[in-house]
Amino acid sequence: MKSSMLTTPLMTKRLRSLTTPIFIVRTDEAAMDEGTYLWDHFKFNADQRLKAFNFFVILSTFANGGVFAAIETGFSRMALR
Repeated sequence: MKSSMLTTPLMTKRLRSLTTPIFIVRTDEAAMDEGTYLWDHFKFNADQRLKAFNFFVILSTFANGGVFAAIETGFSRMALR
């Protein structure tokens, strides 16, 4: 027998672990964890949308206030375009 044909127990264990299919059994707890994860992800996205909308409202309030203040002080309307 050639020396290259010999395998050690560690090598056979590794080869067996690479070829053995892995089956994931879902339990009710795993399904609940998935539902919790999805709900937390939805809450995170909803929170980000609300923050972006609130930022837009505040930004547009200050921008409009600046435009109205400039018009009130007699600033040239051509500079606002």
